[in-house]
Amino acid sequence: MRKNLLKLHLNDLNKSKLIHLIIELANLRKENLVYLEAKFAEPSELLEVTQYYKKIVQNEFYPMRGEPKMRLSIAKRAVSDFKKASQNKEAVLDLMIFYV
Repeated sequence: MRKNLLKLHLNDLNKSKLIHLIIELANLRKENLVYLEAKFAEPSELLEVTQYYKKIVQNEFYPMRGEPKMRLSIAKRAVSDFKKASQNKEAVLDLMIFYV
């Protein structure tokens, strides 16, 4: 579905249906839920969300078990996803430094 068509469908939804759709998306994948948490988190709540993304980065280079997979694309995507979701520049910089 194209973005323009998606916008048309979303504009036709009332508030309760739109909320229901967002809840469905959050329940569909954990990544969606964490994205929404990062998007709406207060600065005091952001630490928990940042830890989720740090864990993704850490698991690529220093996993708890097994050999590291060293997939830079996964670690970069975690930083990029958090950067898109969070407006808190300090938290984004913290994650970027952790990645390095």
